[in-house]
Amino acid sequence: MKENSSAILIQTFSKRAQDFLSTPCHALTKVAIESANKKWFWDFTLEKIEQNNFQSDKILTLYYFNKSGSVLDSLFLEALSRMAIGRDIGFLRQLSFRELENFLRDENHLPVFNISGVISPEQSFKVVKNSLLADLLIKEIEKKAGTSTQLKGWIQLTLVEKNQRVRAFIKILNNLFSQAKPLELALAEAGEIAIVMNDFPVGGEVLEVLIHESIGITEEISSLKVVAVQ
Repeated sequence: MKENSSAILIQTFSKRAQDFLSTPCHALTKVAIESANKKWFWDFTLEKIEQNNFQSDKILTLYYFNKSGSVLDSLFLEALSRMAIGRDIGFLRQLSFRELENFLRDENHLPVFNISGVISPEQSFKVVKNSLLADLLIKEIEKKAGTSTQLKGWIQLTLVEKNQRVRAFIKILNNLFSQAKPLELALAEAGEIAIVMNDFPVGGEVLEVLIHESIGITEEISSLKVVAVQ
């Protein structure tokens, strides 16, 4: 039944979107490491470039391994992979749903999606894009600060240790964007981390993914939220 409903949904997409799904160019058939709580994995190579006296990373190759059953997720994984080659992280940060829609149109006046009800293409796009942004930034963090073994998961930490761990991660992230006004930790609690954003160039949704990936957040507490405060 699910396969039938997915096939019907795909038929409502633009021909270009249907072609992306039927002949993906960037999909991997397997990955070396899998995690039960991830729906897809990114694999990429980067090249350091200089732009306006500022160093950035250009995406040379980009692939994904997809375990998601959502055809929208599958479409955006493939579309983002095609759009991002040769681009830097700044392009990806600024990429809007409207720009991606235009990339998938058959003609300017024809819609990409003819979807009604509770399915939200824009929300699916945001989740896929944020996961790629987070992975790219994690790669940068690892190059700058190296990797460290977390001896305790989040759920085992005391309140003081939670705040120490988040503060240490924020310091690393601020160093990565040294020209921006730095993030500040307001408070880290069991189910919520409050951060003063200060117009930081990484959005709150991406920051939440980064924190989940980087400081020992496991699937059992995946409901932990990162909130922006003034």
